[in-house]
Amino acid sequence: MNMSLSSHTKIQPSVLLVGGFSMPFEDLEKCLLLESDMHVPGFTYPLGLLTIAAVAREQYPDISYQILNINKELCFHYKNPDKTPLTIEQFIESALTALVKNPPMIVGVSQLFSTGHTSSLKLAEVIKRLWPKTLTVLGGHHVTNYTENIIRCPDVDYVIRGSGEISFTQLLGSVLSGKSPIGIPGVVSSIENKHSVSEPIHDINTLPRLAYDLLDMEAYMLYTGRTVRKDDTRSVSMQFSRGCVFKCTFCTSFTVHSRTIRTRDPALVIDEIKELVEKYKMNTIVIEDDLFGVDKQKFYLLVELLKSSGLKLRFSISNSLSIAILNEKMIDCLIEMGMEVAYISIESGSPYVQKHIINKNVNIKKAHRLAKYLKKADILLTGYFIYGFPGETIDMMKETVEVAKSLEFDWAEMIIAVPLVGSTMLQQFYDKKILDSKKMEDVMNNADFRKRLFDTPEISAEDLGQFVYNANVNVNFFSNSNMRHGRFTKAILTFSDIISRYPFHIVGLACRAYCYKQIGKEKLCSDDLHSIELQKEQHSEAMHLYSIYGKEIDDLIIKSNIVSQV
Repeated sequence: MNMSLSSHTKIQPSVLLVGGFSMPFEDLEKCLLLESDMHVPGFTYPLGLLTIAAVAREQYPDISYQILNINKELCFHYKNPDKTPLTIEQFIESALTALVKNPPMIVGVSQLFSTGHTSSLKLAEVIKRLWPKTLTVLGGHHVTNYTENIIRCPDVDYVIRGSGEISFTQLLGSVLSGKSPIGIPGVVSSIENKHSVSEPIHDINTLPRLAYDLLDMEAYMLYTGRTVRKDDTRSVSMQFSRGCVFKCTFCTSFTVHSRTIRTRDPALVIDEIKELVEKYKMNTIVIEDDLFGVDKQKFYLLVELLKSSGLKLRFSISNSLSIAILNEKMIDCLIEMGMEVAYISIESGSPYVQKHIINKNVNIKKAHRLAKYLKKADILLTGYFIYGFPGETIDMMKETVEVAKSLEFDWAEMIIAVPLVGSTMLQQFYDKKILDSKKMEDVMNNADFRKRLFDTPEISAEDLGQFVYNANVNVNFFSNSNMRHGRFTKAILTFSDIISRYPFHIVGLACRAYCYKQIGKEKLCSDDLHSIELQKEQHSEAMHLYSIYGKEIDDLIIKSNIVSQV
């Protein structure tokens, strides 16, 4: 389909860029129909769309550009106390029409996660129904790896495979000139050219500044997570590098950004930070690199330039620090930079899984050393752990639980292995005849890191879900390292974060009540105990938690001499 500029002579031609859903289709339906509050939506800065918009706008400044982050709209809708039940189609249409007044020339949808597969196609369907003459272009990690299936959708005009900045801009130029974009590297129009892929940006210093001005920056700075939120926090996400040299079996980032590390010039980074501070009064940077700090020379130069700049900032490295890259000198520098929270990827505590299944080879002994060093510096520390890899036995998973306990993180993120399209892990499941393409469609629509739909020879889906949930409750709540070692104020901080998102979480309420009691805050302790009783009366999930962990909750209350006043 071709569309020339003459089709839009009465209004300024426009481009809409949409960040696709991350929540599985089934959960999304229940969330919007108000049938479940078990999956709390969240959102982050759409850095890929911000870069695409910046590159396209630099080349074609007379076009109007808009960005719609559908996860942000979902999050704000969820928080609205006056919300009413909506279908997915109704929600999408409402979000689109609230922002866009005239049909765009092109709508580009970025779909990063396989869990949003059907939702992204639903986006394309609603777009085509609202604006039949608008071109729909899909891209992102999931789309890059599932092109053959997506391009068959009648509501999708083009797919962009690989890094999208140059390909999308060239596609836009073709449409403006009335030419066909077929033949542009990375632009796929049918299964005949499904293997076309765009080159990654080799020199990321040539990229223009991100188009933050297209966002409601106040909403992002004040409400997005991935950092320690204080009353004065104003956070902005940034990337200092692209690419990752490692070959972890569960990751698909390399399919877009490649395995070659490209790091931005530290001087350019400092200039951009100064601009963000001046323009938005930003004081916290969330670093979104896949592998931050791998270029040691540029890392230490960035540290020196930050010191000499006089900027007083806080930092969070949200995509995790690599144990293979990190050392004590780097930690000292990060703390000097203003790092308040650190995320560390461990994934598995089993040496066999590390070496023979996930191809990550984390040095657990080094992880203990660095975790201890970070804790000594009072850095809020989160570790990532994944269960249910192909061929992973229950005993191997138990090893991971023990490592998670021994590392004594402030929080241990426990998730189920999700086979993303394009990952080696998915191929492992295919090779073992555990999954096929049809079953994978069900997985994408109805499962995520909290649940699994398929059994493996080692463990059933139901048992895996319960194992991971028990591990989470054991490590993060009843055996919480801060609570065990008397760091009650810090424990309260993490428990409060969970309770704010899941008010029915009576395990968290019991643990927080215990901590309040230990520091003499009797009224707050009593309030939490009262909340436990209310939640048990009002929320089925609270009663479900009590049916499983009631003895531990009661023992904790009795052990601490807490007497409910209700």
